[in-house]
Amino acid sequence: MRILARFWCLLKYHDWEGCKCRICGNLRDEGHTWSGCTCAVCGNGRDHIWSGCTCENCGLNRDSDHTWSGCTCTICGRNRNHSWSGCKCANCGLTRDHEHNWDGRVCRVCSVKWMLRNTGLEINLSVCGLFVERDLIDYARG
Repeated sequence: MRILARFWCLLKYHDWEGCKCRICGNLRDEGHTWSGCTCAVCGNGRDHIWSGCTCENCGLNRDSDHTWSGCTCTICGRNRNHSWSGCKCANCGLTRDHEHNWDGRVCRVCSVKWMLRNTGLEINLSVCGLFVERDLIDYARG
């Protein structure tokens, strides 16, 4: 029976189960069992259907067509590098504790106030002006 079945395969009368012949193992480009963008039977791939940066079929992400909200893509959740303008990111508004633009004891950009470490005492930089940021690390938003 097996020999007769193989004979039929030689005559191009395959017993297809999806994209693969059950008898001889030949493959065809139809009847695939898709798992995302890859056929689970033969391993062939298909074109991605992109919705911005993410494929609708398989969830693969690409490094283009992101939809940025600040520094985070709203589609895939990827974060991009901050665009620092002194102490504040121009894209998302996040602040960091260096490169402040001081006006006395308050930063003009992010409104942070200088405070002595672990004391809560504010420092008037117009008087003491010799302190640098790494010497005064705790701050409070005001």
